[in-house]
Amino acid sequence: QREPIFVPITYRPGSAPPVPQVGGVAIFMAVLVGVGMAAATGGVGAQSMLRQPGLYGGIFGGVTLLLAVGLADDFFDLSPAIKLLAQGMAAMFAISGGLTLPLAQFGPDATITLGWMGIPLTLFWIIAVTNAFNFIDGLDGLAASIGVVGFGTTLVSAAILGHSDVVMLS
Repeated sequence: QREPIFVPITYRPGSAPPVPQVGGVAIFMAVLVGVGMAAATGGVGAQSMLRQPGLYGGIFGGVTLLLAVGLADDFFDLSPAIKLLAQGMAAMFAISGGLTLPLAQFGPDATITLGWMGIPLTLFWIIAVTNAFNFIDGLDGLAASIGVVGFGTTLVSAAILGHSDVVMLS
């Protein structure tokens, strides 16, 4: 019979629910702090990264561009064309640093050397994975959960193959 004392804050019917913003900053900072701590302590993965400054400079340059565009999109609602252009530029940063797909392996005995086709395939792959994560980011925690599973799998694979730099980043 009485009015409730506490009424939860909700959005109005017919309007969009509130969307969290600037979540990428926390992930970006966590990676930077982790890499910085590994470098400061002389970790094996950090030493391996320091031997390849062009590669990791290109990767971090592209990631920084994507962070900046993501922040701008959170506040100014950028058009899809601008976001796609930024994803392409970020991929080109990584490619210019030396990140390419040199070959495709289809089992232990079936390997195809990609040659110059590795560059457009790398460009396509980076843009496709970036957009896949954007599309699955509609539910709370879904993209983060899939990211944890993906990086966990990458960590195990890199550890088995002895890639300490990839283990550290994962």
